[in-house]
Amino acid sequence: MPKMSDGEIRTLLRRSPLVRIATTRRDGAPLVVPVAYLFQDQEILLTARGKVSWLANIRRDPRVCLSIDESRYPLSKVTIQGVAEIRHEPGEDDLWRDRRLPLAPPGHVGPVGTTADGREEWMFAGAYHLITHDEPRALVAIPLDGARVTSWRMPIEGESLDGVWASEYFDDEPVAFRVIETGPTLADVRVVKE
Repeated sequence: MPKMSDGEIRTLLRRSPLVRIATTRRDGAPLVVPVAYLFQDQEILLTARGKVSWLANIRRDPRVCLSIDESRYPLSKVTIQGVAEIRHEPGEDDLWRDRRLPLAPPGHVGPVGTTADGREEWMFAGAYHLITHDEPRALVAIPLDGARVTSWRMPIEGESLDGVWASEYFDDEPVAFRVIETGPTLADVRVVKE
């Protein structure tokens, strides 16, 4: 697979809404959880309620593996193997609240209207903000500096398909194709045989 450039990696990390974080349970079994995140200052920032399993796992073993991807073509993917740092424990929220993921845009925290039967109508993000804003959370950082970052994406226009799998996966030399047109899904990609 073609590796992504540093710019492509940064773009994906700023655009994708979820990261999947893998931690190790006390019994050695893996745990993978999708979590909202921020990418700031070359770090992945996560917030965790005090009782979530993955936070307890990080306290015991801070090694983590993160996976961030897109379902639109060119199906970009980034994997980060690193060490998580608990920067603030639950209850220290006022020290870092400004770094929290903005759940609701300004002006969308309160009711947006009234239903026909007189109940307040809210946007989901505003309601979620209201019910969770004061819940104590930990701030967890995974610095990219020192982490092993790997990436790949499907070939884009003009690139060859021969890099879709590593050469050691083929028993014989693969047939050569080149991408001539892409679209939002793999079904929309057109190639020519060379």
